[in-house]
Amino acid sequence: MNETDRSVGAATAAFDRDLAVPAGRTKGATPIGCAVCGAEHQIKLAAAGPDAPCPACGCLLREGSQQAERLCHRLSEAFGVGPEEVAPDTLISDVADDSLARVELVMELEDELEQQGADTRLSTEEVEQIRTVGDALRLLIEKQRPAGD
Repeated sequence: MNETDRSVGAATAAFDRDLAVPAGRTKGATPIGCAVCGAEHQIKLAAAGPDAPCPACGCLLREGSQQAERLCHRLSEAFGVGPEEVAPDTLISDVADDSLARVELVMELEDELEQQGADTRLSTEEVEQIRTVGDALRLLIEKQRPAGD
């Protein structure tokens, strides 16, 4: 090996070391969290195309994030709280503690479903299972999926 090869080898090693990623991370991947299920993933965004499905729940990561942001904003307005108080892991009871709030929640969900062109009917069982904003988000996404998916 000549001096030039050693120089190039050392420079390459330094470059690789500078770009090293922590254990459990994929080189060239961007850490991204799923707004729907909360799972953290390493996604190579360029390879993923315009959006990538969450390996845990199947929700499209970027679309789910946008929908979570939109729902959190709507619910913060409906419940009269600051937007920073509403996130996917927020308990509905922490931001709205009366039965009228549950009606507001259902109205917001139905309105969001209507805007997305999805079936707006929510069963009593579906509504009763909503404990967090994330639960509401999962229900919205489930309702928007074509039957059979």
